Parts: sequence; C-alpha cells; structure tokens
Amino acid sequence: MTKRLFVYGSLKKGFGNHALLEDSLFICKALTIQPLVLIDLGSFPAVLMEKGESQVSGEVYEVTDSVFESIEHLEGYPSFYNRTDIPVLLNPGTDGETVEAIPIYHLNRESGYGDRSQVVKDGIWQEHVYSKDRGYYHG
Repeated sequence: MTKRLFVYGSLKKGFGNHALLEDSLFICKALTIQPLVLIDLGSFPAVLMEKGESQVSGEVYEVTDSVFESIEHLEGYPSFYNRTDIPVLLNPGTDGETVEAIPIYHLNRESGYGDRSQVVKDGIWQEHVYSKDRGYYHG
C-alpha cells in the first residue's frame, strides 16, 4: 500500500535524508494552504502548527508503508514530531493546481524545541539553508 507525504526539509531533493525517498515516486512541488511557522533547528527545520507569515514550500511523494515507517523513525514520531493531514496546494502556479489533504510532520510542542527567533520567514527551507547569512552559501 502507498500513501502521499508532504516533505519540506532534509527529505527534499538535494538534502541528506532524501536517500530515504530515492525509490519513491515524486508527485509534485507543493505549498501548505495555511501560512505556518517554519523554524530552523540547526541541521533541519520544523513546522509549528500555528499561524505563520508564509506558506511552507515542499514536495509531495508517494511512499510505501516501509518507507513511511522509516520516515516515522527518522522524524522521532510521535515524541519529537507529530503527523497531521493538512490541505496542500499541489502544482502551485500551474494549470494543474489542486488541493489535497496530505500528511505533514510538525514539531511536537512537548519536545522542548521551538524557539520562534529562528523563524524561516519565507517558508522555503532550501533558500534559508544556502543563504549567505547562515553560512552554507555556495554561490
């Protein structure tokens, strides 16, 4: 059985944990419908399920149950991250735009993390990671 999953950080193409998705079907780029808070936790981001300034940019994949279980382990579900189905805009900015409820991992507030001073204001993790200000800039 397969299911769809919205990813926005280290599981996206070009990041270290994407290897978990290498055999999964990439569906499309996507945005959260609701503006949410995306924060920088150092080597990875986290979404806070509260109103933010920007939609969160991500990718949607079709994953098998075994891949889903591996990702649950990576995300520390349910102690570090929780998982919730939220409305996501698929193929934003194209003629094929649609909305679908898709699971997203978000920070469990009881984990003790979540400093709002580390907000990724534009909701785009890869631009934040490779910015001159953060130190990973390769331009």
